[in-house]
Amino acid sequence: MGQTVVKQLNDFSLDLAYCVGIGTDGCSVMTSKQCDAVHEIQSLASNAVRCPCFNHALNLSVCKSSGVQSVRNSVCVMKEVVSCFTASAKRNFVLKSVLKGQLLGICDTRWVERHDAVLQFRCSLQEIVKSLTIVSKWEERDSSIKANWLIHAICCSDFILTIFCLCDILSVTLPLSRLLQTVSLDLRSAATSVADVIAVLEDKQNLLLNRIIFNFSYIYMNE
Repeated sequence: MGQTVVKQLNDFSLDLAYCVGIGTDGCSVMTSKQCDAVHEIQSLASNAVRCPCFNHALNLSVCKSSGVQSVRNSVCVMKEVVSCFTASAKRNFVLKSVLKGQLLGICDTRWVERHDAVLQFRCSLQEIVKSLTIVSKWEERDSSIKANWLIHAICCSDFILTIFCLCDILSVTLPLSRLLQTVSLDLRSAATSVADVIAVLEDKQNLLLNRIIFNFSYIYMNE
């Protein structure tokens, strides 16, 4: 990969002596000491300093930031469902026939893609269950067992409630995620947009708390 980058720079007639920075994520392909793209580039561009991609770090932080166990569990279940279909052409054919499309992967490094994947999963829940039900009736042991397990996992009330709550929040944060990736966005506009999203989420939280307090009060008064 490093050789490809160097070749491309040479094709553009760019002097590597003027290369002062290399922006990458933190994966081993880029940064390992034994064999990495950064070291390959630096061997010819001695003035280049590796600059970690902070957007990549932010994406990883956001993806792993949830402390709610039901959310973490539900995301893992969705990953297993996607993997179940993508790992087998035969199973994937069933899904495509029922869904008339392909499930998006639950990406670990691009948060905006995770938004789209979770929202699509929620909207396609019936088709996913129908596809898994078809697979669960196969004579092939491994496929049928896994499909049965996944049906029980995504049809339980905890998963359904969690994914609907998660989509409600993601529908608010998705526009912000896309906005923050636009080229022409300035710092002031970004800060204003972030503040607006936080305000909407706080309103949702306060509304939920008020409903919980009202329900408890109603139950207490009727007892």
